[in-house]
This record gives sequence, structure tokens and C-alpha cells, in this order.
Amino acid sequence: MKLSYIYKNVYFMNSYIDFPTAKIPVYMTSRTVNFKMFSSYEQLLDVDKFTISSERSDIQLKIIYNPKMKEDGYDLEISKKEIVINVKNERGIRYALAVLNNLVTKKNGYARLPLIKINDEPSFKYRGIIEGYYGTP
Repeated sequence: MKLSYIYKNVYFMNSYIDFPTAKIPVYMTSRTVNFKMFSSYEQLLDVDKFTISSERSDIQLKIIYNPKMKEDGYDLEISKKEIVINVKNERGIRYALAVLNNLVTKKNGYARLPLIKINDEPSFKYRGIIEGYYGTP
């Protein structure tokens, strides 16, 4: 694992963690998921990009329940040792893990993950679309 650029825990634009494998080994157990009851959240990770392990590995995935978050919102923070997701509900977990899947890039058989912090929450209470018509659609 190689960190692109770090200076005293201050991350700069274009800071990444490079993994010498095609898949990112992620440590995830029932103890790292502090959200209601442990569920199969690992099934939401892209199997072409992540390998889930119950043994210690390079990076740990934590999912933490935060009652102060908005519905369907999430905080996603990727540092060089862990991925932390703060959420209020399971839909927030789904959105956060979808973004995490999209952040992984691959090049020459290596996986790369950006060091990043994302705070995403809907403007309304719930995400979604209401589709309706006036007259004949």
C-alpha cells in the first residue's frame, strides 16, 4: 500500500492509496458495523473491486449509526487505514457504498482509492422522485 502524498496527516488534492492487488482487501466484521444489527452490507460492495476479510487487512470498513444525520444521508471518509461511514438508516448505507464502489479505479492490475471526505444528504426528508401527470401523458 502506498500513499500518494501526505504531510503530517494533511491530505492534498489527488491523494490516493494504491493497492498492489486488483482488489482492495477490506477488514469488516460485526464489531466494525455499529448499525442496528450486523447485516450483509458486504454484499453491496463490488466484488470486482473489494475483497472482504474478517481478519485484519490494510484498511478497515466501519459503518456507524448516527441519529443526528438526516434521513438517507451519509458521511463517507476514507483515510489511509480506514473507511468510515456515518449514517442514520440503511438507505444511507446503500448510497454510501454505491459511491465507494464508484471511487475505486483500476490501472495495470492495481486498485486505487482516493483519500476523501464526502458529506451527502438530501434536500428533502427522503431521496426519490414523484412522477405525476396532468392530463394525458
